Amino acid sequence: MVKYFRNKNTDEVIRWDAAIFRTAAELMIGRAGKNHWHRVNPESGLDKKYLNRKGEPCSILSDESFIPPESQELKEDHIIAIEQDEKSLNQSIKNLVQIFDSKTENWLHDAIINSIVDLNPISVEIVHSRGGQIIESTFDFKNSEISSNSKLTAINGSEIYFVKVWSLSESKGRLNFNLADNSEFQIDFESFEYSENRKT
Repeated sequence: MVKYFRNKNTDEVIRWDAAIFRTAAELMIGRAGKNHWHRVNPESGLDKKYLNRKGEPCSILSDESFIPPESQELKEDHIIAIEQDEKSLNQSIKNLVQIFDSKTENWLHDAIINSIVDLNPISVEIVHSRGGQIIESTFDFKNSEISSNSKLTAINGSEIYFVKVWSLSESKGRLNFNLADNSEFQIDFESFEYSENRKT
């Protein structure tokens, strides 16, 4: 669970992110599977949200913003749940989980919702980092419905806290986004297409 701490001597705010578990027994790969700190930058916008070790502004998606602790104690503070045993997941969900696990590495952790287009298909564009590069990933969900506890326009630019996936039936799946500001939205879908663009 994300926690914020204030240094009593300097008044600096520090964000603590505990290691995230993909299932009850398996950690997420990449940064999301490790305890780490962020130094919050109070004087800048979303693209310069954190400070590096030297106190210089850096992107929310940059490796500089990620500060591992001196010792690594992995605790099951938060689980990114796949609700059924993986054998019972429908193929579309299996494909989606495969993308999360292998193609995009840290995308769901410190990633940003760039845009949502509520048409058919529903299109979600996410900006994240991988291997020092900024990646724009687009998911087009077909035969889909979206619901949210806030206006979709307000979600643009929001930071993803975690994502939960599960099968609703043999043909439909559900993807639930929880955002750092405690808002959330979910997409029910039958199939999806995935593409990515590397920004230079």
